Amino acid sequence: MIEAGDIARISLRQVVRTRPWAVTLSIAFGIAAFIALGVLGQEIRHKLNQDFLLMGGVNIIRVVMDDLRYPGSERHYFTEDSVRALRKLENVRLVSASASWSPTYNQTVGKYQYPLRLVGIDEYYAAVNYLDIVAGRNITAEEVRGHARVALLGYQAAVEIFGSPQKALGRQIYMSRNDTAPVVGVLNGVLMGDATGYAFAPYTTTLQRMLNDQPALDRIYVLAASWGKIPQLAADITACIRSRQTAPHVVARYAEQQFQRIADTFFWLSALLWLSIGLSLLLGGFGIWSGTFSAVRGRTHEIGLEKTMGATNRDIMAQFLAEALFKALLGGIAGLLLGLLAVLVGVFFLGCPFPVGQMLMCSAASLLFSACLGVAGGLYPASRASKMDVVDALRFE
Repeated sequence: MIEAGDIARISLRQVVRTRPWAVTLSIAFGIAAFIALGVLGQEIRHKLNQDFLLMGGVNIIRVVMDDLRYPGSERHYFTEDSVRALRKLENVRLVSASASWSPTYNQTVGKYQYPLRLVGIDEYYAAVNYLDIVAGRNITAEEVRGHARVALLGYQAAVEIFGSPQKALGRQIYMSRNDTAPVVGVLNGVLMGDATGYAFAPYTTTLQRMLNDQPALDRIYVLAASWGKIPQLAADITACIRSRQTAPHVVARYAEQQFQRIADTFFWLSALLWLSIGLSLLLGGFGIWSGTFSAVRGRTHEIGLEKTMGATNRDIMAQFLAEALFKALLGGIAGLLLGLLAVLVGVFFLGCPFPVGQMLMCSAASLLFSACLGVAGGLYPASRASKMDVVDALRFE
């Protein structure tokens, strides 16, 4: 019986001598891609969530009371308790409350009057709707709680009334017929739409001045932390609100068509990526299987000699299995190094910390899978080699 150390040494020397580069590279590329996707997959999704502005803001859910569609139905408004409850839901990053109904007050522009609609918002409105502060600053939580007389302007309104965003800062706009507020900032963004011509103030201030302190929050914006569960989150939002107040016609809307297109794109992209990884590893496994068969055929006479010198069937099988295992592990180690390089490059461009825990888990899984691939690819040829008849093997030329 051959010692295990001798089998390992002989098998490793045989692998080095045959130089199975094609098999090694095939397994290496598959393992490297697996590690890169496994380690950076979540970070890539997180980065894409931050860039959904380019996809139409599909992770913004707009919540409204749709009472006006039902003639004779009583009007309902959101309560502060409902807003606080929504912030505790799973998959919610930010929640912004808004009092969008308000009168329009004319602002004098030379000889003309510019009709300026005033919308009540909170400090999260700009962040939830992917809006930029192009001049000045945002309103603060303290200003919302303190009913402060401050205002923001949309970019178009700032240009048409005052000439530019910078010139609008510090100027007064009407919040009611006899009340004004200074402009502290100017908003702009792709998703503003008509709101680029509006003015914005703390909703506590607009409600106090226009609605006699009545709770009239009529719109809520919810920014989902991840796009993948938006339909479920929309259902959770309506259930959460109905559990805390009367809301027979509350509706949570999101861009369903854009969401479905993005979901389909991600599905097929992920499927193609994993299919390519699977095919690469399958090709490596077939290469091990084919290479081991070729080795068995080319060394048939050698197998017969080993058996005449006392090698058992188990020794022969272990020798060829070890060769297949070393080939797979060589590819796995090469793939591990390539995967580490890919992760380092990805971390650099994504600007995220190196995920040590995920890297260790994916590395261990990769090496284990490589070993299983080697054993699976070499098992049948090794079994055939071990069952060879000694006389037939010695006669083989």
